Amino acid sequence: MQGDINTLKAKLNAIKQLLQGRLTYPYFMQSLLRSMPGGVWVSNVTTTLGGPGQVAFTAAASALQSEDIADWISAFDESPEFSDVSLGAIQLRAVQGTAQFGFQVKGNYKSSEN
Repeated sequence: MQGDINTLKAKLNAIKQLLQGRLTYPYFMQSLLRSMPGGVWVSNVTTTLGGPGQVAFTAAASALQSEDIADWISAFDESPEFSDVSLGAIQLRAVQGTAQFGFQVKGNYKSSEN
């Protein structure tokens, strides 16, 4: 009987961990989008799932103004969910006659939901 209880507890813990991992990405994306100023958009996000509720990320992004980049980095700094955020090189480019800043952001995310 005790063996069956331990087996059921182990299965329940495995299910809980799987559910937490499934919810981590939606929470991460919500937080990432909430942090973004209106003049910034992301073209690619690469993620690696860490421990429960943890994601390491790299985002390739663009902005119309350098101030928008600064605002986004400030939003990361002010958020308890993001840490170790770093800004890569910023490249000025012309896209269809409009000046745009291309850049990369790397950091870590830890969900406050888990």
